[in-house]
Amino acid sequence: EDGCPSLQGLRTFVINLARRPDRRAHIEALCGDLGLDHEIIEACDGRALAAQPGSGFEVVQAVEKDKRDKAGKEPSEQPSSQPRGFCGLRIRTWQARFEQDGKPTTQLLSMAEHRLKPSELTDAGHELWGAVGCSLSHQMVLKRIWDLQLQWALVLEDDATLELPAEEMKQVFAEEMQFISRNYPDWQLIYLGGSISSNVRKQVKDSWSVTPHLAAAQEVYQTHAYIIRRSLIPEILAKMGRGLAADAAFVAWTRSQKMSPTKQCLMFYPRNLLGQPGGAERWKDSDIFVEGEFFKQACVQTKGPCADGYDFASATKGRKRVRKVEIPRQALQQVPAAAPEKLQPMPSPAVHQAQTRLKKLLQDKHFPHSKKKRLELPSVLKVGTLKTFQSKLEKIVKGSEELYTMKNSALV
Repeated sequence: EDGCPSLQGLRTFVINLARRPDRRAHIEALCGDLGLDHEIIEACDGRALAAQPGSGFEVVQAVEKDKRDKAGKEPSEQPSSQPRGFCGLRIRTWQARFEQDGKPTTQLLSMAEHRLKPSELTDAGHELWGAVGCSLSHQMVLKRIWDLQLQWALVLEDDATLELPAEEMKQVFAEEMQFISRNYPDWQLIYLGGSISSNVRKQVKDSWSVTPHLAAAQEVYQTHAYIIRRSLIPEILAKMGRGLAADAAFVAWTRSQKMSPTKQCLMFYPRNLLGQPGGAERWKDSDIFVEGEFFKQACVQTKGPCADGYDFASATKGRKRVRKVEIPRQALQQVPAAAPEKLQPMPSPAVHQAQTRLKKLLQDKHFPHSKKKRLELPSVLKVGTLKTFQSKLEKIVKGSEELYTMKNSALV
């Protein structure tokens, strides 16, 4: 039915690291149980990117507004070197440099500075490179959905886990999707699982409920299971290109929808259909968090399911028996700042499409010369800052769309 995805045969793209066959076995079994039409997408491995000769990272914005505590103290004045909650965070935008498909590539990512600190088991920037790989993997999947011109698709990370028996989940999903299609036909994003920000109070969360199984949610973190509509993809890709992590890009979009009269983001809440072992915690099987490496080590050392070697399924079953340990982090050496002229943000498909349309129009001999002269492409490559660069690109998009509207040309 138009506007209503069905779980049976739902086009699904699964993100899986080649070095995690244990997770692949788990997620393929889950897809089989749910009857999904799934395709494994080999994830971009941040660890492999970091190991490339000449790869590295630098600060794009060396000076940013630091989050202060309630007393107004600077982070450096905190008695503890480890930030507590959201106090004392130094949020930076980093630029990772590496090669992809034989070409020099960069990816921006915003992350708190303390998360780049090395540990006994991880090098400096471990979490940054992991998040870069995650971002690139989701970008790869979203571009594939876009290129295939799918109306919508389910995106799964390979640690997504059933929170309900498969048959019960199928029934709940079918009933709620029928409700969504009738009441919110303009939906853009549906989370099958995730964690609402701890900044949102419980009474606010409860006020978002639209059925016993569903909420019109905002500020949902984790991207292990979501259905996305094609029309939302360009905006999310643009946000990730500007440095937002995958889940943060979706959160930024939901914040922009707060005043919208229509509900376009929904979530299976209070109970997820698909969870992630460990949820929003950092102490879990994770290839991004530093704690994930220590968790895997502790699983093997603990006399239990992983005594004979680490395995995702076994670790998930015995996770609560693995004692959490304190992880000392070492000092982070000073990271150089990137020169503004080196910034090369990746334009979204919408920007590419707009540039192509504008180029075609400027080459049209029947279009008025005066309008061509006034709306020719600016020399955006000479712009010095990312913010100005993005602003120029947005003007190009808007200008080209207006031109095509004026000309009544068919849009691609």
